[in-house]
Amino acid sequence: MHIKKEKNIYLAALLYIAWVISFSLVNYYQAKIELLSTLDEQLKSAALAIPYILPDGFHHKDMSKESVSGEEDRLLLAKLHDYAQKSNIYYLYSMIMQNGKIYFSSASATEQDLIDNGGKGFYFYHYY
Repeated sequence: MHIKKEKNIYLAALLYIAWVISFSLVNYYQAKIELLSTLDEQLKSAALAIPYILPDGFHHKDMSKESVSGEEDRLLLAKLHDYAQKSNIYYLYSMIMQNGKIYFSSASATEQDLIDNGGKGFYFYHYY
């Protein structure tokens, strides 16, 4: 009788542990899906906003290193940086491909990023 009672206690403990693990896994995956969905919506909103932040026809002109002045690049950097901060996104940028290479056409940047880049902007900066 004592052995049967002991087995029941072990079985109950095992079932409880299995339930806790199952509940934790389901809860984890639901939270992960919700977080990724929220992040996807934030990124989609930011991507859709870029054409309204940049000047009209910005990506439709012939682009080269000389297409945007340093002053205009810093202005675009500031606009994108402000929007990225308001949207709770770390970086916001657009890119172009020319001759099989990818370049930033506009990007947000922190003050430290600009310092690390020697005070230059990021327009037509090669993406590695």
